[in-house]
Amino acid sequence: MESTEIEIIPTDSSGELGDLNADVFYKGIKCEIRIVSDKDALRVNAYKSFKTDLIECLNYIEEYEHQSSKIIKTALFKSLVITYGRCFAESKERGGIKLEPNHIFKRSENVNHKVSHNYIIKLRNDHIAHHSDMDAEKSKLFFVIPPTICPDKTPVVLTTSGKINIDDISELTTHRIKETINFVLEHVTKQVDRFLEKLKRSQFDSL
Repeated sequence: MESTEIEIIPTDSSGELGDLNADVFYKGIKCEIRIVSDKDALRVNAYKSFKTDLIECLNYIEEYEHQSSKIIKTALFKSLVITYGRCFAESKERGGIKLEPNHIFKRSENVNHKVSHNYIIKLRNDHIAHHSDMDAEKSKLFFVIPPTICPDKTPVVLTTSGKINIDDISELTTHRIKETINFVLEHVTKQVDRFLEKLKRSQFDSL
């Protein structure tokens, strides 16, 4: 069925979030619409959601590279880390389905893919997933006492922050992160196509 021959007519939008709220016609003939909610459909929806998130990550990093404002760059990078990390974390919304790094990166000949993945996940776990607790735990205070021979013996207090500092993120790092996201996106896209094909066959076989 070619998409150019399909016409979708919006209907009443008073249904629940996620409802189609449309009639579908093929060459002017109204089609039957089935809600598919089996295991294959769950996989398709989960992987399409991963694909959307990964494309969003690429948009974040593209914008990050063109930004000069530190606060905007920090917000973009945090959004990237959160969104990417979500693909590898279990969630009820995705039926407990998540991406498995060992399965994905065993096919990669580029060791930087796994290194960059681990880097992003560590940032998520250390700085964002436990943000309120880790800020206090990671931040440190140092009391610097000048040598006794110095005429000015006033101590100096120095502090470090547990938050992400984008000044520590090099262009090489962002380049490798982008390569890694593209690699994961390629894997996810293939999985979406594979699961969709399987779903189509099972639905047509039941007609």
